[in-house]
Amino acid sequence: MNPFKKTAFRYEMTNCVNFRATEVSDAYELINWIIAENLRLQELKVNGSVTLTKVKTTAKGEQEIYSAALTLPVLMDDEEEYDDWLEFFYATQPVKEKDRLEKGKSFPKVMRFERPKVVEQETPDVKAYAPAPDLSVMDEEPEKWEDEDKARLSLQVRTQEAEIERLKQQLNQSESKKTQEEPETIESPMPEPLGKTLSVSKAAPIDSSDVAKLLPLLDKDSVPDSTLKSLGLLDKAEITQQVQDSFQVFYQQELEKERDKIEATKAAELKIAKQEFDEKERAAKVEAQKNRLTTEQDLKEKYELLIFEESQKRLEAQREKVQALSEQMLSTLLRDIGFEEGNK
Repeated sequence: MNPFKKTAFRYEMTNCVNFRATEVSDAYELINWIIAENLRLQELKVNGSVTLTKVKTTAKGEQEIYSAALTLPVLMDDEEEYDDWLEFFYATQPVKEKDRLEKGKSFPKVMRFERPKVVEQETPDVKAYAPAPDLSVMDEEPEKWEDEDKARLSLQVRTQEAEIERLKQQLNQSESKKTQEEPETIESPMPEPLGKTLSVSKAAPIDSSDVAKLLPLLDKDSVPDSTLKSLGLLDKAEITQQVQDSFQVFYQQELEKERDKIEATKAAELKIAKQEFDEKERAAKVEAQKNRLTTEQDLKEKYELLIFEESQKRLEAQREKVQALSEQMLSTLLRDIGFEEGNK
């Protein structure tokens, strides 16, 4: 028997889209090639398709055994699953139509990829990495409000200081008048007279010597609370609390924004790390599959050569044996007919 006799089956690959067709000699090579192409398309993130047909060649002609249109890549890792999916390519007799339809219903799920656009190819897709949001626009309004509150509070403080200075001058003038009219009476100014003289003091000039006397009024202990309230003014503690309450809102907003930035950055880094891991894992699978196919091909070629050499060796030994038998038979025949004795 000739070990190199041409197989009676032919495998065709037609209607190829993003699929590299090749010649295979048996179903085992065909399935290995499908595995390699499936991994390649997964790595490239593109879809491909091919129509596979197994044809039997006989003396009467050719006969189709099985044909299937495949769309790749598919979600499949175990090589045994490939054998179950493409088992009919091992068949030696035509597969029934009923079996073809049943097998088509159990085909594995196809991984769908969108066709890449030119613009998307030039600009890397960084949206999938969930980057930290741009908060520059969000920061504009709080900063604006903060500046306005500062300006408003500063104006209020300056206004209160001016009012206190004018009140102090009015108090001095009122005390001077009372001293001239009633030198024996020394009384503290009451809030009610202060309120009445407030409108008169608006145009009065402020002496620089009185400024130093007015400064203590800025201290809470220097002016009674009733006087400040009657004038619609705030003491130092109330102003401080008001400023703290105002800035507490901005502090909380700024704190939340910084926390959001940290969380967004962490999520983006984790996603990038996962994608890098998935890429390395996919590349490792592709490399392992390529190495396996290469090793199998090398072993196949090695044993084909060994089979050929051994066959040639045995054929040569058989020829020598036949030659020896032929010479022996010829010698016996010549001896039987007395040809050799006559020659002697």
